[in-house]
Amino acid sequence: MDALDPRNAALTTELAALTAAAAAFCAKRNPIATFELSFPSLPHSRCWLVACGFDQAYDYLRSVRFDTADLHWVKNLYAFMHTDASFWEWLGDWHFSGDVWAVPEGTPITAGEPLVRVRAPLAEALLVGPYLRAIIGFETLAATSMARLVAAAEGKLVIDVGLAGAQGPAAAVLAARAAYIAGAAGTSLAEAGRSLAVPVYTTLSHAYIQGFASEDEAFRAYAATFPNNLVLPLDTYDAPAAARRLAALGLPVKYVSLAGGDLGQLARECRAALDKGGLTKTRILAAGDLDEETIAALVRAGAPIDLFAVGAARNASRDLPALDTAYELVEIEESGIKSPRFRGGDGGPTWPGVKQVFRLFAKGGKIDHDTIAVDGETLPGSAMLHPAVKQGELAFDRPGIETIRAYAKRALATLAPGALRATGPGLEPRRSGALVELRERAVAGAGAEVAP
Repeated sequence: MDALDPRNAALTTELAALTAAAAAFCAKRNPIATFELSFPSLPHSRCWLVACGFDQAYDYLRSVRFDTADLHWVKNLYAFMHTDASFWEWLGDWHFSGDVWAVPEGTPITAGEPLVRVRAPLAEALLVGPYLRAIIGFETLAATSMARLVAAAEGKLVIDVGLAGAQGPAAAVLAARAAYIAGAAGTSLAEAGRSLAVPVYTTLSHAYIQGFASEDEAFRAYAATFPNNLVLPLDTYDAPAAARRLAALGLPVKYVSLAGGDLGQLARECRAALDKGGLTKTRILAAGDLDEETIAALVRAGAPIDLFAVGAARNASRDLPALDTAYELVEIEESGIKSPRFRGGDGGPTWPGVKQVFRLFAKGGKIDHDTIAVDGETLPGSAMLHPAVKQGELAFDRPGIETIRAYAKRALATLAPGALRATGPGLEPRRSGALVELRERAVAGAGAEVAP
């Protein structure tokens, strides 16, 4: 079974979503519900996130189905032994019929801003929530990590080599896509190239070199097989010596790689040896245990490195292995009457009502501030949430990955210099007076059930 195929994802939800959907359906309590997905808070190490994963989310919403095997497995769970047969009939015929609004993929967003809005019958909205949280949360994390790595590289290329350090093969493919959208030059992962059109790069392992009697023999053999794409590691044994011998061989080397030790010093010594031997166009790739801080330090030191190959730090940077997502019910609509919904708790009540986010730009095109407003308000700036799915089908012309990547590049350029890699509190979104008033009314109307 292809883990990336959304047609196989009906049970990629939480049992709690299935039981809630069944209870709501059987109670004939299935009003139109609006949910909003957001990141309620950001850790100290992040001010901005790069919203990603929407393409896979839309594929899921358009194609998710419960097949006979899915239904058989769920029906035989102890929790469902008394569930009415009408629910299974409905679930067997179910497809997502709701509407979705979302920010464009690649948009920088911050804490508390709704980036996806789902409007559908309550049972449907409950079923799809866990998958949407998972796919958007994970790809947003991967895209944000790569955007920070690219920012640290200051114009030098960064490629993704994260398969070995990924949270499984399927995650590696999706993270490679997110990384490319966020600015990576490409990936070493073949499947991401085949299925998602991400440009692919090759590197060469030390084990290949070790399989020959000498480095020179290994270099010649590889050059004979790949004369137009010659990529060779220098540091299997002695990197500067290998660079000198490689130059003497006269091979048309595209780039060489270094994966350990003092990368800055090794790059300088190898660059000098390559240039002296006439390989002035050969580029140097740095790999190994790289993260945004080590890349930034190498760039600041002027190391002659042209490309950075990043693995584990791309999938989930060590300081942030996961993102907390929220999928909150904000409104119920019955017989044309709309009722805001909110949830209480130690952090105070959530923000009820269907919302829109307006982004205002300062002179020079940089973001000035965002305002979260009640949907239907007109405020200065550009509305960020746009129709994406209508009655279960796409409501816009689906862009290719190159278009999404180009948009993300433009969108990230609207952040203030250094803002993407900054730590500490991010740019706190404002909230409109109408939204504040709506929450006050909703909390007051709840009486003693929720403390204001």
